[in-house]
Amino acid sequence: MRGFLIVSHGDLAAGMKMSVEMVAGVREEVYALGLSPEGGPAELEEKLEAILPELEKYEDIFVFTDLFGGSPGNTVFMKLAAKENVSMIAGVNFPMVLTAVLTPGVDAEFLIGEAKNGIIDIKAQLAGMEDEEEDE
Repeated sequence: MRGFLIVSHGDLAAGMKMSVEMVAGVREEVYALGLSPEGGPAELEEKLEAILPELEKYEDIFVFTDLFGGSPGNTVFMKLAAKENVSMIAGVNFPMVLTAVLTPGVDAEFLIGEAKNGIIDIKAQLAGMEDEEEDE
């Protein structure tokens, strides 16, 4: 079984977890940690230490961070990077996390593809669809 940890600046991680649960129902295997403006990496590390016993019960753990090189991701990376069962992906977005939670067995490369595929210029997409309809 897989566990998922979303890590971000501010409340982004908590909001993403809430959004996943709106679509997929309550998910005990999804955790969220946010770096608060008042706190710092030390506070985030304390929060991580508190949930580590829960995370360690999973065979595999996916960690999603909001920003490559940011303090939240770096703090978690320093604690978990040496663990072979941990995958870490920066640049989290909703399609990536939702796919990870709902699709057993997917790997980091697949999830990164899902993230990229979820980024669409809606106006251009709709204009292209209208052009196709006119051609028919």
